[in-house]
Order: sequence, then C-alpha cells, then structure tokens
Amino acid sequence: AGAANVDIFHLHFQESLEKSLRAVELACRADAPGTEAIGRFWAARALYIMGNLERSRLHAASMLAPAERLRDRYWLASALLANENVSRLKGDWVAARDLSDRSLAVLSADPRLLLSRVLLEYEVGEFEPGEAFLERLLGTMRQTSPGLGLEYVYSAMVIPMVARITGLGDRLGIAEAAARTVLSSP
Repeated sequence: AGAANVDIFHLHFQESLEKSLRAVELACRADAPGTEAIGRFWAARALYIMGNLERSRLHAASMLAPAERLRDRYWLASALLANENVSRLKGDWVAARDLSDRSLAVLSADPRLLLSRVLLEYEVGEFEPGEAFLERLLGTMRQTSPGLGLEYVYSAMVIPMVARITGLGDRLGIAEAAARTVLSSP
C-alpha cells in the first residue's frame, strides 16, 4: 500500500494500481482494515487519474466500511474524500457536496478536504461559498508554521485555479509567497 502511494507521486499509475489491488487482496485475507482502506484509496485515485471512474467509484465506495471499522478520523475523511472526488468528476454535484459536508464534519481544517470543496464550489459557479472555503484553507495556512505542509502547497495550487475561473488575480501574490515557502523548505 505504501509503495502504491509512492508510485502515484512518481506518475506510475498502472504500477500504483497493481500494488494497491495486491494490498487490498492481502488486507482482506488478513482482516487488516487499515491496509485495505489505504490500498483502496490509492486504487481509487489511480483509476480516476487513468479515466476509469466506474472502477474508481467501486474502490472508493468499498473503502468506507474498513475506514469506519478503524474509527480513525483521517481515514474516514479520506474515504469520504475519495467518494467526493469520483462524484465531482462524474458531475454529481449534489453527492459531491454531501460527501464534502460529511468529510468536513469529521476533519474541519483538513487542507485536502478544503481544497476539494473550494474547487467544487468555483467549478459550479458558486463563488460566495467557494470564497468562504478558500478563506478557511488560507486560515489553516496562516496558522501553520511555514514549510512543506499541505496548507502551503494547496494554497499555492488553488489560488491560480480560482483566478482562472473567476478572472480575478487579487490573491496571486499569496499563491506566489506560499509557493516560495514550499520551494525554499529544507
């Protein structure tokens, strides 16, 4: 499961999928819900990156049960995020919002969840709620020590996306500063 994660970040999606599926198979045989959840998370991600939303949806949906068994807020929020991503990519905005609400109820300041919600709101033209979620994400960045944290990485990423959608570049300086912080981190 860990190797599948590494493969994703090296853009080796097929290899990540193969390792994820092997991890899921072994985890199911060993009754290891943590490993199953992790394996299904990376399988779902590899599959939607490769354009197979239906198989991605199956792994994302199957991730919920082991994540709930773990009683771990991070993995429950991750399972909801995986399902939200598939719903958003399929254009099911109602389901995506519901899943986002549920994940944010579990981890309200998780930058992964906030980034996804910012994109959802701006992509569907709901700029006011998008602005509120963007402010929440920037608030997490301001409360975090400068460095390589997702709060800085995601702020640097999402601000230009929002600027492209809205045509407003008023926060590009914040994105640039966040990117410099990430790039200068030891």
